[in-house]
Amino acid sequence: MNIKELASTVTQTTSMFHSVSSFATRVFGLLLVFHRDVLKMEEWSKKTGGYFTLAQDDGTPLLTFRIGAVIPEKTDKYFHLSLEKARRLGQNKSHGSSFKSRDGRKRWGGAVRGRGLNNILSFSGLTEVGDMILTYFVAEKLGFRSPEEIKALAEGENFYGEYSRFKDFISGFETTLDFLQ
Repeated sequence: MNIKELASTVTQTTSMFHSVSSFATRVFGLLLVFHRDVLKMEEWSKKTGGYFTLAQDDGTPLLTFRIGAVIPEKTDKYFHLSLEKARRLGQNKSHGSSFKSRDGRKRWGGAVRGRGLNNILSFSGLTEVGDMILTYFVAEKLGFRSPEEIKALAEGENFYGEYSRFKDFISGFETTLDFLQ
């Protein structure tokens, strides 16, 4: 690879990282509003932040960043769970999401495999369904997965109803906040 190709690759990668982090942060905020204020889910009142990981297809992390304010006693837990979900999905090549290999005790859903870009998106800090909605929505809207693929995954994991309600809620913000640019 010559220097020009390397510079182009670095620029593209940096742009992708910025797009993912910026978009995921905005989706996180709207997820909190949706669950706290629209659905009136009391358990969401304590959800203030978490960690988002963008990883290679094998689960090797490329970027992990904090979204929101993570309470100190949850920092290590959310950070490591975000990485663990991505690594586990990377080890299970036939799975579209980490939900397929969850155990409900230490291993949870919240990571989705991208198509084409060969990346994994992972989040930890909300409820399991919240983590899944965040990564699925980011994957869909940024083109890591098609809407049809996300729908099939969410239906197979029995949370498409909540995902669909969130998508309906957020559709009102897309134009006013220039949300998808």
